[in-house]
Amino acid sequence: MAVLIRHKSTIYGLETDLANLNNSIVSEANRATAAEGVLTSNLAAEAARATAAEGVLTSNLAAEVTRATAAEGVLTSDLASEVARAISAEGVLTSNLSAEVTRASNAEAALQSALNSEASTRATADSTLTANLASEVTRATAAEEALQNSVAAEVARASAAEGVLTSNLAAEAARATGAEGVLRAGLANLSGVTDAATARTNINVYSTQEVMDAITTAGLNLGTNYSVADLAARNAMAAGSLSVGDNIFVTDDGDSKWAIYKVTVITNGAGSTSSYEKIMDQDIYLNAISASAIKTSYESNADTNAFTNEAKARVDRVGASGTVLQTSASTVFAAINELHGLSVTANSDLNAEVARATAAEGVLQSNIAAEATARTNADTILTNNLASEASRANAAEGVLQNNITAEATARANADTVLTSNLAAEVARATAAEGVLTSDLASEAARATAAEGVLTAGLSNLSGVTDAATARTNISVYSVAQTDAAIAAGGAVFVTESLTVTADSITLGHVPKNGMIFNFATVRHTDANFVSYDIPVSVGATASVYRLSPNSAGQFDGKSVVVQYAYVPSV
Repeated sequence: MAVLIRHKSTIYGLETDLANLNNSIVSEANRATAAEGVLTSNLAAEAARATAAEGVLTSNLAAEVTRATAAEGVLTSDLASEVARAISAEGVLTSNLSAEVTRASNAEAALQSALNSEASTRATADSTLTANLASEVTRATAAEEALQNSVAAEVARASAAEGVLTSNLAAEAARATGAEGVLRAGLANLSGVTDAATARTNINVYSTQEVMDAITTAGLNLGTNYSVADLAARNAMAAGSLSVGDNIFVTDDGDSKWAIYKVTVITNGAGSTSSYEKIMDQDIYLNAISASAIKTSYESNADTNAFTNEAKARVDRVGASGTVLQTSASTVFAAINELHGLSVTANSDLNAEVARATAAEGVLQSNIAAEATARTNADTILTNNLASEASRANAAEGVLQNNITAEATARANADTVLTSNLAAEVARATAAEGVLTSDLASEAARATAAEGVLTAGLSNLSGVTDAATARTNISVYSVAQTDAAIAAGGAVFVTESLTVTADSITLGHVPKNGMIFNFATVRHTDANFVSYDIPVSVGATASVYRLSPNSAGQFDGKSVVVQYAYVPSV
């Protein structure tokens, strides 16, 4: 049997849309041509104007260069004269400053020697007081260490007791967690179910034997398959040749599409069949095809692309010409501004050097005066510092004596605080041990209750709160799903879209009785709505079918639609 091809001859509205598009393209081309003529004329006029303006700018530029060069020579000579004068004046000022520094340094050295002698005397007195303070610190430290050891011993005892309670709590939590894990493991694969009959009732499923008995009672016969051209041919079939459950493939169901009917009632005698049930038709996959193919074809039309590219090219040409003219004028003005800036900079440099030299001379003269004043002030400061150091040392000795007294008082207070802390730690540890003991008892009670609930819920699955998800997780049908499958002859109907590889397709399941509803054909529909009914036959295994195209590999890589029934595994 050859491949059957069906065409849909017209894409409605496409010819009118293409004609309208062509008219729009012609109108736009005429408008663009006229606009280009105007732009070309304007471009020529602008070029002539720009050339004349550039000549005037070039002449002005040459005159400005000559004037600026002469002015820069005069400024350079004046700058050199000013630099020589300023260097000479700065040498005289530097010599005067050096002489003043030497005189002041000698005076400061004499004062520093007197200050060092006083500091040595004070240091000896400070050492004596420091030794006395160290002795008091040693005594107080020994007393504090004894008290601290008592606190540490109590902390160690309390910590050990808390450790035992914590260990007991952890052991109970581990035991309870282990027990809960065993129960959860039993629930995960239902190995912990001890009452299977009640469990099946709780999640609404049949046992394996109940399903097999029901399927055996219903029978596995799908009926005989027939193929006719249209509904009239179907209705003309004699009742005596049909049985309930037979399938009839109708090529044209009255809307140029195929459909599959199942015989549900037979009229006895000379009449025809009295009742059919449509179980599948072509709409199940035609609805998935959108009008995108028509849109893509329209947008990729060659004339449309040609118009778009031409319009873009014309705009680019005008834009490029305008950019060239604008860049030329900008370059001329930038050159004039640069030359003008050079003359201004040269004159500015001369004025800056005169100002710098004058300021530097003023600074040097001011520094000489400031140095003389600073030396006089430094002499006074050193004298005052010597008197201050004597006064400071006397005050420091008094502070050290006060510190020794304060340290003795502080040590006594610290002993009192440590004693109080020891008592507080004993009270805290006792309270903590009570809390841990209570927590251990609470955890044991909670775990025991949780284990009881899990054990009861697992024994007959009464603990399952989501029966639908549970059935999915353990891959079983509900009672209603099983009843529906049995009513359909123990089979499930499925439609698959499969890819052809090496003239073969592989079904997702093994067809019941080795039959597919396309009646030994599969269908491929391309983007132009042309359908190909391709003959098939069983291949190497029960789920592999071989195609018989007009030429080898004709449909490789394409999708075909297959309808069939299969018996789910129990």
